[in-house]
Amino acid sequence: MASYENFLKNKKELTPDGGIVSDLMTGGQLGYGFKAAGFDAATPLALPPAFIVVIQTPTMWDDLKDEGVLRQTVKSLFETHAKAVTGIDVNYTLENQGQPVGHDGQELKVPTRSTRAPVDPNFTWSEVTGNLVWRIIHRWIWDTSNPDTGTAFEHEGATVTEGALNTYTMSSYALTFAVLQYDKTMHPDRLLDGSIITNVYPTTTGEFGMERTEGTTKVPERAIAFTGYIIHNERTKEIARQIANAIKLRGETYKNARSNVEDGEGVGKWGDTGRADPVNPLLLSRKGDRGLIDNIDLTLAQYKEWQIGAPGASNLNAGRS
Repeated sequence: MASYENFLKNKKELTPDGGIVSDLMTGGQLGYGFKAAGFDAATPLALPPAFIVVIQTPTMWDDLKDEGVLRQTVKSLFETHAKAVTGIDVNYTLENQGQPVGHDGQELKVPTRSTRAPVDPNFTWSEVTGNLVWRIIHRWIWDTSNPDTGTAFEHEGATVTEGALNTYTMSSYALTFAVLQYDKTMHPDRLLDGSIITNVYPTTTGEFGMERTEGTTKVPERAIAFTGYIIHNERTKEIARQIANAIKLRGETYKNARSNVEDGEGVGKWGDTGRADPVNPLLLSRKGDRGLIDNIDLTLAQYKEWQIGAPGASNLNAGRS
């Protein structure tokens, strides 16, 4: 029953990127009886979990003398540790206004404007050794605004490198990530959609969890609320596709992954399939570079160049010339 006749491609009136879509003209199954030859076109869409790729961390941490450990840890936290991420969905509303017509209470309504629903990302993590998740969010908030003094970026100290002083702007305290929505094939060319969410920063640490109940021990869970601003259009989908081409999830396979691989020091670690690590085809932030939005047509080679600490790493929110 499988047939390419059940699908349409390069129909930009239906999907601007010309991707493969079901042919609803041949796949209808709820008319007068079913049509077995069109079952492929009627196959329900199965959405796997969306994929998060951090493309900028707060620039207030760029000049820390920690070899990028804090920025890399935050990137890993967002990409490979979150148990659940909500509040990142895309939704549009068409508003309208009407006036009475006739005498039965009906209105003739005319569309007025369309709006994009705001986002409020929420990440849920299991706490790890050293209370690291809570500590990172706590530091993020304190570095943005010390609760005792109200001052930002006090971690920089009294003196900073010439030209390295942060200004109190979005890029300094906020993170940016891309949301990639694959289909079940995880193929870059079949990417369903993609958005960019910027101005992301935590609005609460959540409770630490200190309490005393005799005879009990608990495993803390961190549910952290963030603010955010979503950018979603055909351009952001193209950015997501380029990211997908760079990270090549489709090329990874776990069917032959070894359950325990020893490194040079004999310390056990999980199989080296390549996706246990955070995504590093592009990162993270570098002050003074042009923003990613301005560089939509970047080549795959340029994406690969954006490694941690690499010259020319993009900053989505950097000032544009």
